[in-house]
Amino acid sequence: MKRVLFMNPFIYLPGEKAIKRTFYLFEMMRKQGYEVCFLTSDFNHYEKKRRNTDKFYRKYPAYKECVQFVHMKPYKKNISVKRFLCNYQCEKEELKWFIENGKEYDIVYISWPTYYLVNHIRKYCDEYQVKLVIDVNDLWPDSLKMVFKNDFLYNMITWKMQQNTRQAFSYADGLVAVSKEYLAAAEKDNRRATEKQYVYIGSMLNKFDAGVRKYADEIRKPEDEFWLMYIGTLGASYDIDTVIRGVTELAKNANLDKKLRFKILGQGPEEAGLKKLTEELASNVVDFVGFVDYEHMAAYLSKTDICMNCLKLRAPQSIINKIADYFASGKPVLSSGPSEEMRSLIEDYSAGYHYEAENVSSLKEAVLKIYENPEEAKQMGEHGRKLAEEQFDRAASHQRIIDMLDRM
Repeated sequence: MKRVLFMNPFIYLPGEKAIKRTFYLFEMMRKQGYEVCFLTSDFNHYEKKRRNTDKFYRKYPAYKECVQFVHMKPYKKNISVKRFLCNYQCEKEELKWFIENGKEYDIVYISWPTYYLVNHIRKYCDEYQVKLVIDVNDLWPDSLKMVFKNDFLYNMITWKMQQNTRQAFSYADGLVAVSKEYLAAAEKDNRRATEKQYVYIGSMLNKFDAGVRKYADEIRKPEDEFWLMYIGTLGASYDIDTVIRGVTELAKNANLDKKLRFKILGQGPEEAGLKKLTEELASNVVDFVGFVDYEHMAAYLSKTDICMNCLKLRAPQSIINKIADYFASGKPVLSSGPSEEMRSLIEDYSAGYHYEAENVSSLKEAVLKIYENPEEAKQMGEHGRKLAEEQFDRAASHQRIIDMLDRM
């Protein structure tokens, strides 16, 4: 069996809020008997606080040898100069750890974006005869398009980052990506990889369904209400404000038999602004539920009428985390944003509708299509569940990654 080192500073650990893709894969391999190690940071990127590593080991002694930490300085904003500098320092620490310990492994599995680490680890991989696999979770620096909205300015500021990214992709012996679009972007600069896979991040359908069975009865939904629901980070890439405006206008002006409610499950840097917008609109149809754990989230989704995958026009994301849970819910999905792959999935499976991002009229029209056609909406939800089972169930899809690593 292969000896695999996973490197990703941006994860949830056991006892924290969720199970990210890389750690799920690590756990699959550990339980199957592989010799694996996970190198991460002592800073929780999502909660923006320092991890107590001693407490973690006391609570989870089984991870004492196979989960290792490097130091990362704290930062408060996801997109900031300080975060960039902290990431750079952390990648240097990861590289130092690998130089000392990397020869013990057959494969190093690195989650992207992390181009400093990749561009410097390559020569040690060659020296130690370790295969390098990059899992493309993000097309950094594309995320900065949300900050630098002028293309010329974006290209000028990120030119060096783009060069470093292309160089890093060229070094991979194997490529994994969270979508076809991300895999194609990495492949353009790579002539070395012998194995390539796109595997959607997916969801744990057994855990999702268990959450529905356990908590659905606790979620009270009045019969005269029609729910739209968003789950996840309240960040700059997500077009939540358009949904707030659209649902508020429909509730005030459309002659509907049911009361519209837009329920937002999650937290993030845009939360205060979204709450302010709701107050300015004098809207009484938006509920900020806040963070809920995975099983309660599944129960909430089982009660909604529409799942909202609302991305802005310049959002760089392709197939994002929440999509798997949306499809798993068996409810129709309304989706916006530039991803043609996402649009094709919804259209091929007839699992919902695509509407124009940042366009309130388009959003309202899509909502009314589902509201006015309940039988069609039910069929769309059933098609989405089929899609979840066929392409988004982690237990099956992530085994393909393990099989790929075995072939390398």
